[in-house]
Amino acid sequence: MTNKDGDKKAKIAAIVIGFLMIFSILGFAISSISITPQQGPGIQIPSVVHEELTPQERSYVLQTGRVIIENIYYHGCEECMQNGLILEGLANELSDFIVTENVQISNENETGVGYKKFQIIGFSGQIKELYEEEINPDNMFAIFCELAIAKPKECILLEI
Repeated sequence: MTNKDGDKKAKIAAIVIGFLMIFSILGFAISSISITPQQGPGIQIPSVVHEELTPQERSYVLQTGRVIIENIYYHGCEECMQNGLILEGLANELSDFIVTENVQISNENETGVGYKKFQIIGFSGQIKELYEEEINPDNMFAIFCELAIAKPKECILLEI
């Protein structure tokens, strides 16, 4: 084997190693690029809704750490409508923490018969019935603070 053969083999080996390095770098670069499909925006649910949430919407709201206040009542229930206004005010003040379903449904046979659902649902699925509660902003805020996982700083002040 002559010196020329050795030089030729060394050059070929250097070229092969060079190609391996280049392809290795390209492979690493390609594997580092993560192509994620474009996802649409998350479900947008306002703090006050006037129709019953679907199970998917309900699940989404609870997964985001918010609570749901259900005020679903029959047409003609004046007390239910007044309570709904209080709950809407609370939901608007705490829009990052509460979603209120304030829904009036028709009852063809009777009017003013009251609630179908009147409850608050917390993150872990805790349900507190509101039928016997005094409905005013302060009391509802205290109940919200009991059940909420994501709380405004005002809830912490209640605990002190």
